[in-house]
Amino acid sequence: MVKRALLYGLLLSALLAGLKLIQYSFFSYRIDLEFYLSIIAAIFLGMGLWVGYHVFAKSGEQPHTSVQVFSGENELLSDREMEVLLAIAKGQTNQEIADTLFVSLNTVKTHVSNIYTKLNVSRRTQALAKAKSMNLIVEN
Repeated sequence: MVKRALLYGLLLSALLAGLKLIQYSFFSYRIDLEFYLSIIAAIFLGMGLWVGYHVFAKSGEQPHTSVQVFSGENELLSDREMEVLLAIAKGQTNQEIADTLFVSLNTVKTHVSNIYTKLNVSRRTQALAKAKSMNLIVEN
């Protein structure tokens, strides 16, 4: 852990030194503004991609759940409706589903209503039972 922190510290200090050199070159009129901004943008793009890959990729893993979406082709429900159905199977409320999928509560209610219509059911438990019988979701 200490070695990694030391390595990151050295890399960031080297990056800072490089940025200061580029800044000095810009202010001494050796490079144009467009080139200066392009270098800065490329550095931050690279850092963002690296951080996104190494830090957030691990936190984006799906937790273990009791159900999963069947891997076969599904023409009955849309992809978003399948996401809502999976969230229902996890026991989430409409508000929790809305927060998870970054949509409004009314959008979730519309998706749930569409699921009920397409599966010809009137309750969540019926929708889950029908989805399991149709192999739309399977238990682990």
